[in-house]
Amino acid sequence: MEELVKLVSEKTGISAEQAKSAVEAVLGAVKTKLPASVAGQVDNLLAGKEFDYNAVLKGQLENLKGEASEKFADLKETASEKLEDFKESASEKLEDLKDDAEGFIKKLF
Repeated sequence: MEELVKLVSEKTGISAEQAKSAVEAVLGAVKTKLPASVAGQVDNLLAGKEFDYNAVLKGQLENLKGEASEKFADLKETASEKLEDFKESASEKLEDLKDDAEGFIKKLF
């Protein structure tokens, strides 16, 4: 990060302290637009470390796992509600059919 601060300071003619504030503000804004696993890699790159693709992929997989889990929970709840509605409707129709059958049998005998 120091290299970036130095470059900004030299190119703009501002003090190193001002350049550091500017760089931190820009990087902070950029990192809020990135997934957390990628945002963490920005700090690593600025520290001279290599980009860790495995960490990024792991983070993305964890996000997908969480999203899938939420969607399955929603689907389960919706299916359960639909099944309960179907059960109630079928029970009512069966009761109506039973009443109709009893009425029909009484008419016959």
